[in-house]
Amino acid sequence: MEHLKIFMSRLNVNKVVRACERARLWKEANFCYVQDKQYDSAIKTMMERNSAFVNDTFLDCITKVRNQELVYKTLGFYLNQVSWS
Repeated sequence: MEHLKIFMSRLNVNKVVRACERARLWKEANFCYVQDKQYDSAIKTMMERNSAFVNDTFLDCITKVRNQELVYKTLGFYLNQVSWS
């Protein structure tokens, strides 16, 4: 994760995301999505993989999602997630 934070501007994000997904490094893939402003993909990853869920990042990304259908799914997911906690 430190390597991604330091060298993010020099990386080919699409290749790094694919490599992270193959290696099942969901938090790292999610970090790349957020830094590359692919908020829809970041939200989908957090919803599908509990290990990638970070509450603050999730709430920040909800406001930036473009797909309205995803916003409604996300709100339902978040309400279920909060009620379990």
